[in-house]
Amino acid sequence: MQMPDILLYLGVLAAALFGTLAIRYYAHRKELLDHPNERSSHVTPTPKGGGLAIMVAFYAALSVLYFQDQLESRLFFAL
Repeated sequence: MQMPDILLYLGVLAAALFGTLAIRYYAHRKELLDHPNERSSHVTPTPKGGGLAIMVAFYAALSVLYFQDQLESRLFFAL
């Protein structure tokens, strides 16, 4: 594993982490919460949309790999 690969992985991790924290903060401020009901698996209100930051970081990493010719075009478009 080379240094640019490690930097890409750390960048994706940081983007996902800070993006999730930002969305969580925004969800709490704007009351974008999933309130529990009788079918819920949680007992406290839970913020919605945290997976959005993970998906944005994932697709950004895919784009970087594709444009660096480290990812085949068929796989890139399939994902």
